[in-house]
Amino acid sequence: MKLTLKLAHDEDDLNRISALKILNEFAQDMGQTLTECFLVPEINSLGMDEVTGVRIAVAKNLLNISKIVSFDFFHMKIFPLYEMLTEDKEQSVRKTCADQVAEIAKVSQVDKQAAKLSDVYYKFLKDPTSRLVRGTAF
Repeated sequence: MKLTLKLAHDEDDLNRISALKILNEFAQDMGQTLTECFLVPEINSLGMDEVTGVRIAVAKNLLNISKIVSFDFFHMKIFPLYEMLTEDKEQSVRKTCADQVAEIAKVSQVDKQAAKLSDVYYKFLKDPTSRLVRGTAF
């Protein structure tokens, strides 16, 4: 775990991307408390990385973590990160989020999050700058 956290802060973006994949896989073994305390803060930090590839990796690797944490934690910490990534300036990040929207909806309680999920989905369908994002959402 120490090595993975060290990779998450490495200068090389490929090491940070590798760390994200490992953290996503660790989530199932770490359990809810450790995931919420240690993994999610790292994921949130990497979600604001300046390198587009790292932000794409964050969007791709939210699912296992989302399944482990509590519903309230998901909606307070992970869903806001996902929403932020859906508005990223890079179309490749938004496209990756559009690819993941159905999976994010599966771990979300739709009855409580229907409005937010609908807003995210329609944002993809109406993306003014990217036909790729619109096509992925469709």
